[in-house]
Amino acid sequence: MSAHPIIAEDIRGVLSRTQGLWPDLKGASIFLTGATGFFGIWLLETLLAANREFSLGLRILALSRDAAGFINFGVGRIVSGPRPLWRRAGRES
Repeated sequence: MSAHPIIAEDIRGVLSRTQGLWPDLKGASIFLTGATGFFGIWLLETLLAANREFSLGLRILALSRDAAGFINFGVGRIVSGPRPLWRRAGRES
């Protein structure tokens, strides 16, 4: 979970108050935009925590304008277990 204790506590609170909502997402694919921003990172952390806590089998595709920052700061600090597959979108020459 998050390295910051306040965010980790917040996410635990969210999961405990929303237990009944998560089963509807079991096996879902989620496209998350703005994944580099404050809310995007928080939402991604929450989804990953719910995925672990409730064994949801989520597949999350996160869009970010800053791929290096997203990997190094965002996801690099919150994803544990098998490393995700990264793909950088760009123009082909």
